[in-house]
Amino acid sequence: MDCFSSSPTLRADCRCTVLDLSRLGFADSTLLGILLSTTSAHQLSGRPLAIAGPFSSSVWRVFTVTGTADRLLLADSLEAAHRLTGSSSDPATPT
Repeated sequence: MDCFSSSPTLRADCRCTVLDLSRLGFADSTLLGILLSTTSAHQLSGRPLAIAGPFSSSVWRVFTVTGTADRLLLADSLEAAHRLTGSSSDPATPT
């Protein structure tokens, strides 16, 4: 099963997490901190976390200016994020 949230998925029976930011218009250090800590927690648990766009210019700017675009598993679309994690693009379909 694929799950679509952050830390609760570490307690759930899920193979991966896909976080959809495609409708997010603004990002700041608060979001960045959450994404970095969630990514670290997922890495420690051996569970992939992909962040799906397309990203608004504001969100993309936060990733590029801070240099975190290289540390996060970013995808241009929800489908691409699912491919990166090896999961189904249909959240109702178990993988």
